[in-house]
Amino acid sequence: MVVGIVSGFGAWLFKKLTEVIYFSTILWPLDLLEQRGLLNFAWIVFLVTPLVCGLFVGFLVSKVSKEAKGHGIPEIIKSIVKKNGQMDLKVPFIKITASAFTIGSGGSAGREGPIAQIGAGFGSMIAQLLNLRPEEMKSIVIAGVAAGVSAVFNAPIGGVLFAIEVIKRETNVKDVSTMIIASVVGAVTGHLLWGNAFALSITILFTGYEFRYLPFCLILGLFAGLLSAAWIKIFYHLEDGQKFIYKKMKLKEWIHPAMGGLGVGIISFLTFLIFGKNWLSFTVMGITYLPMDDLLNGILPEGSFIFVIGALSLFFILKMLATGLSIGSGGSGGVFAPTLFLGVFLGSIFGVIVCQIFGFPTIAVALFALVGMASFFAGTVRAPFTAIIMTAEMTGNYFLTIPVMLGVVVGTLIAAKIQPEDIYLKKLARKGIEITRRLPSVLDEVTVQEFMIPCEKIPNIPINMILNDVLSVFSTNHIEILPITEKGILIGTVRKNNLIEQISSGNGEKKIADLITTNENCQIICIQPNSTAMQAAAILLFKNLDILPVVTFQVPQVPILVGWVDQSTFELAYRTKFPDLNPREIENSMVIIDSHLSFTH
Repeated sequence: MVVGIVSGFGAWLFKKLTEVIYFSTILWPLDLLEQRGLLNFAWIVFLVTPLVCGLFVGFLVSKVSKEAKGHGIPEIIKSIVKKNGQMDLKVPFIKITASAFTIGSGGSAGREGPIAQIGAGFGSMIAQLLNLRPEEMKSIVIAGVAAGVSAVFNAPIGGVLFAIEVIKRETNVKDVSTMIIASVVGAVTGHLLWGNAFALSITILFTGYEFRYLPFCLILGLFAGLLSAAWIKIFYHLEDGQKFIYKKMKLKEWIHPAMGGLGVGIISFLTFLIFGKNWLSFTVMGITYLPMDDLLNGILPEGSFIFVIGALSLFFILKMLATGLSIGSGGSGGVFAPTLFLGVFLGSIFGVIVCQIFGFPTIAVALFALVGMASFFAGTVRAPFTAIIMTAEMTGNYFLTIPVMLGVVVGTLIAAKIQPEDIYLKKLARKGIEITRRLPSVLDEVTVQEFMIPCEKIPNIPINMILNDVLSVFSTNHIEILPITEKGILIGTVRKNNLIEQISSGNGEKKIADLITTNENCQIICIQPNSTAMQAAAILLFKNLDILPVVTFQVPQVPILVGWVDQSTFELAYRTKFPDLNPREIENSMVIIDSHLSFTH
């Protein structure tokens, strides 16, 4: 509950600070110039503000706290995987300041990344002060993310789903309970501080949908999947391009955000020149959602069909470029909101074209804009449930679930096929940090039959073999335990050390059958081929076994040996599912130190 309150208050503080900076550095100066008839000098506001603020942001993220740089979400994932949720205590405070100046000065960045990192930072701070265990700390950090997202977007369910799908990427009942409590408290805190209005100002509330639109939602999902995969690549190409240019220019790292801000300022000034008083409806600035609000309300640019398509397409391209400049240069802000912007404009472009060709009413453009927003976001972030639920929570359109679901599922599948990593994991992968699925979830999907050692490769000991010959089999195969069978039926197992004891007692020429005694309490723990690798691992661990025979029952109570599982086979289980990957989960948990001592024998 404390995490929810602190995260909600942090989100409110961040929002207010961003608005104050935006008003004092952009809106108020522009209004002052207009009152004095000096709008010809508006370029000063658009260019100088992001340049100066960018220098301040650059100083913060390069000299004070590097964790406050960029999206915020990848840094949270990294802290959970590599540091068990432990974050620098400066992070929430530096992130609030750096992101507020990036976004407030006109940067094309979203608030969700900073707020998620602010919530996570406060959660980590509380966990460290309480000296919680690693698993508890991670749970609190993720709960902080849920609370922050819930508070700023007024989306308590979406906040939980975002934390599960994007941050934790797996879940359990205890963690979900913690996230739900934090998310609810964060949302209530947000309601108390700035009201409970929807995150997007939508006046069109659909009470249903027409079936004729559904096939087009599938097609829109296809385009959203293709373009969201392209967006991930473009975003990081823009980041790499800036690094290359700044390196050639020999600019210090703390100057980079100022240069990116200057580029965004030029784009903002161009939109101001092109659209005049309506420039805010086409601004690339992340501070306002007005461009999205207009399109989701069915408000399109005035003009011919070609002009409308051209204007929307131009914004789509400029928004991509501006976001890459703002964040890729080292500015502090998220890609969540810019991705929503791109989705809305893609859906609107698609909707205008479809309505023109098929004669649908103009209101249908708003529906396609909504579906485009959810589908493009899902393709970029790979969080389909978050996209579906948050679309409803942010707009209040709960009756469009079916069209949104169709677009989202297609968009997610297409994007994942083209670009395996989402936009957050891509950043970590570029740094050499690969976040794969956790080993238990892999073992849950592999059956014993897929990775067991088949009985053909196991030296079976016939029941009539003498003990000296059995010892020769052990010596040849360099193993410690073997199965005893009769016509394929598993009779028992024999250990090398027990066998040596019997031979030392003078029983070397006796047969296995001569030493078998009837004992009703003697049992062999086995497993069947259709069981999962996770179940096999659990049996080996909790029963303290070295091996686990795999048997089938063609006849009841007659176990036919078909294979063998031991600890060495579990790497094969992992590689069966992911042949080209290594278990990075293990590497992420390792600590490597340099040793200067060596012993020679």
